[in-house]
Amino acid sequence: MSYYRKNANDFSRKDLYTQREIQYQKTANDLLDHLSYVFNKERLTFLIDDALDKGDKETFIQLTNEYKKLEEA
Repeated sequence: MSYYRKNANDFSRKDLYTQREIQYQKTANDLLDHLSYVFNKERLTFLIDDALDKGDKETFIQLTNEYKKLEEA
């Protein structure tokens, strides 16, 4: 096998590895974004329910505004 062909094969493997690595990073970032969104939504829902139970109008308004911002993003 010639020097060029050997190095061309190495480049293809490295390029393929890099493409896979980029795809794995994108998938991991997407998963973390989704988990963060779900966690924050559940947390805000719990806190909004708690504010309603306590009759805390000011906290309720603040939390519902945060919830709306989360939904818009």
